[in-house]
Amino acid sequence: MLSTKDLVSTRFKHSTTHRIDYELYKAKTTLMSDYHKAKALGKSYYLRIQNTACFGSMPGHAKSIQATKIRYVAKQDPKANNQLIGTPKLSIEEVRHWIYVNRKYGMLPRAVRFTSRHWEQQIVVDLEETPMNLVYFYLTMFRYLREDSGVVKIFVHLTKNKGVNPYVALVIANKTACDFVGHSVLPVVKGYMANALNESSRFEVHMAAQLREFVAHTEKYSKNTILKSATGFRLHSTLSGIRIDNLEAEIKFADSPLITEFVMTDDVERRNVLWGEINALNKLTNT
Repeated sequence: MLSTKDLVSTRFKHSTTHRIDYELYKAKTTLMSDYHKAKALGKSYYLRIQNTACFGSMPGHAKSIQATKIRYVAKQDPKANNQLIGTPKLSIEEVRHWIYVNRKYGMLPRAVRFTSRHWEQQIVVDLEETPMNLVYFYLTMFRYLREDSGVVKIFVHLTKNKGVNPYVALVIANKTACDFVGHSVLPVVKGYMANALNESSRFEVHMAAQLREFVAHTEKYSKNTILKSATGFRLHSTLSGIRIDNLEAEIKFADSPLITEFVMTDDVERRNVLWGEINALNKLTNT
């Protein structure tokens, strides 16, 4: 059972220094040698976008050269600090854990290059095969390392030290530390009362289940690739549209096996039973 201190800090904030640098290129694999070959061939094969605030214009840039890959390097926020307020600095161990767990649970692609040099973390995403909303999901998950390191720090603590399911941990971390919905993978962020969050505060269990359902069965919810789509990213509406009945639970129950099973199961009938059991758990604390 979790306590209020397991939220780490409710005073983390989104970075005030948005800067995204990424490169688009044509290649047949994710090997870095192909990236360097494309770069040498010039603007018909390679396009570098610097100092932009978001990924919103990326699909248009990708289509302009029919790019097959995007390479994104997460750089540390220059204003990150060593305190439990604002945008915190992350240790190498925290970065490594974030990458390892999210790759394992499908929230980052396999093509992630981790180095011991603190801010040389690279992600390569295939634009030909990966559905459009999953591309945005991957890029945004990686962007947390720079813009919402507080989310990363809470996620690491919950998954590494408390055994909380990663999808559940991301919802709680987002609700505790992310205050900018536009750069979040989830349509839920900290509100005006976030500083008052405690172990008895509630979080959206169904959203963790929607998250897991999306990454486990992406083909059911997002089929078009960036090169074939005529629309922009629609991650939030896609996640919210996954049909799982709304369910909340108190944060102190986040490590409950009932919640983990609810999030991870594909059995609709079993999920309905768990929905009732988790609701009963909530009611016990109010009697």
